[in-house]
Amino acid sequence: ATFEIENDEAYMNLIAIAPTHQRKGIGKALTFSTDACKINLLLRNVNVEGRKFYEAIGFHKSDFTKPGNYVDNSLLTGFSYP
Repeated sequence: ATFEIENDEAYMNLIAIAPTHQRKGIGKALTFSTDACKINLLLRNVNVEGRKFYEAIGFHKSDFTKPGNYVDNSLLTGFSYP
């Protein structure tokens, strides 16, 4: 997982788990591997499995956006924890 940290908030911009290692707690451990008080991320709207994963570990939809993001923001949904 990679994060950008600013003012005690983390923006998680990448997480990848090999299919053979999914559903073993690795994604959750990596997601919470930062000491930041708040974690934000952008998820592609078509990523239904990702949405289920993040909601299951306590993320909620938010109005988070990333200025200068290379993906059209209309294709993304912001999520935050807590």
